Amino acid sequence: MTEGEFIRFYRDRNCLRNIKEAKEKIDLFWTVVLKALAEDGKVTLKDWGVFEKKEVSPRKIMTPRMEKERLTKAG
Repeated sequence: MTEGEFIRFYRDRNCLRNIKEAKEKIDLFWTVVLKALAEDGKVTLKDWGVFEKKEVSPRKIMTPRMEKERLTKAG
């Protein structure tokens, strides 16, 4: 399912007026989840899953336009 298909599905399921309103509600949800992650580091939604911050080490990357390797930021 693409993002557009999901937005239309959400709009139809919740009887919203238009796609813009559905997108705003979805964006609001993710904004709140990300703010909660920034504050607490973990968000648990019952019967759905757990969102956590995870420390990852830098990785070597090389894109076709670059001739040398670079490291991604650790985070």
